Amino acid sequence: MKHLLFVFSLLLVMACTGPDFANVPAMGADHNVNMVVEIPAGSAQVTVFNPETGLFEVELSNNQPRTIDFLPFPANFGFIPSTELNQSKKAINNLPVLLLSESLPTATLIKIIPISVVKTDDHGELNQIIIAVPADAFMRILTSVDFAGLEMRYPDVITIIERWLMSYTGNDTISIIEWGDEMDAMSLIASRMKK
Repeated sequence: MKHLLFVFSLLLVMACTGPDFANVPAMGADHNVNMVVEIPAGSAQVTVFNPETGLFEVELSNNQPRTIDFLPFPANFGFIPSTELNQSKKAINNLPVLLLSESLPTATLIKIIPISVVKTDDHGELNQIIIAVPADAFMRILTSVDFAGLEMRYPDVITIIERWLMSYTGNDTISIIEWGDEMDAMSLIASRMKK
């Protein structure tokens, strides 16, 4: 079964090419933020964009496709293109995003509205993840477009994200430091945009 999963994964990687995701601007002319989906909501398989090859590749762990040994991703996971991180040991090259929407396929380029940033501590390393909703109102499953609305209307979404972030690695070493609002998220994005 693992062999079939690996073959399917390779086919997925070959099929997931498209725009030059490494050079898509972080923001469009309409001032919306761009996001590239790497891992669809509901997936437990870890897929990452390789900027050197321009392909989406299944991440390997011990020469096997890496899967989350917990509940699958509760939201679409990806990155804001043309951003940089100040983290040295992470394989992630761009600012990460959890997009609260229906499941979207790997290699989807979508305009988003950042509504929050969650800061976590992973073995003493600060991680910051943007929380967003689609800019297109017809694609939204939540009506909130800011953090105050998320807290007021959907407090359980915050709890679910926190519990998932603290548990998905299987070793309970991640802790939540704090949540920021949409202004904090936009400030972080602006500070990480490639010059």
